[in-house]
Amino acid sequence: MKSPRLAIICIAAALPLAACSPVDIFGPHANGTIMELAKQASADRMDGEGEWSELRATHAEQLQEEARRLCGTDDSGQVPSSCNVTYGDTDLPASSDARALVTQTAEAAGKVPEESRDLIIAQAIDAVATAQLDIENPTPINEKDTDALEAAQQLISAEYAAEFGLDIASAYADDALQARIDELRVLHDARLAVLHHAFPNAELPSREAGYEVPGGSPTTTEEAVAFVDALESDLITRWRAAAANADSPEWRELAILLAGHASR
Repeated sequence: MKSPRLAIICIAAALPLAACSPVDIFGPHANGTIMELAKQASADRMDGEGEWSELRATHAEQLQEEARRLCGTDDSGQVPSSCNVTYGDTDLPASSDARALVTQTAEAAGKVPEESRDLIIAQAIDAVATAQLDIENPTPINEKDTDALEAAQQLISAEYAAEFGLDIASAYADDALQARIDELRVLHDARLAVLHHAFPNAELPSREAGYEVPGGSPTTTEEAVAFVDALESDLITRWRAAAANADSPEWRELAILLAGHASR
């Protein structure tokens, strides 16, 4: 027989008495912030088209699975019934775009469990890359944010080093590779301009005459193609790590945008 107190809780929660159990009331529940992100992804999927809709459908599934993972499992290896990752009768939010998702993620990353942060930031980066968002001059980052400044300084040096590597690859490039190199230079310069705008009064690295080239320089066109691939892959990894490790929402938002720009 259910206790009067438990019955009152069930009624207050509008749960059928037959479904009400201590597990439903006191068991683990899906993380609220993760579920809000999942609802937004589902709304974007329903109202979006093509690649964007497919990406957001994947995001919604990943977020629901993350909510289940955070709940854990019971002695039988099952996710507790209290961990409901469906949306029920709640209305989905209005659909949004990649730019709004970046802002939402930059704020949400400080609220979700630390172990979930990489997932939601990676999703936002992929959204920026898929939507091919243009990057604009951002609001300057607080000069007292020393962690952001240090990260930006390292990324500026990495961007310069990548451009130096492109100069080396140009000596062995055919027409197709040279066209790619020219396009990549424009993208590198755009990110550098944004970083300088974001830290207008800070001491930032200058372009050096030369940089160390990991793995040695290419000597053929085929090697130059692989060399450029490696340069860009390493830079993308750096940008994604910077976004994942950002402490302040302002720097996190900018790093996500630039990581997505590098990844597209």
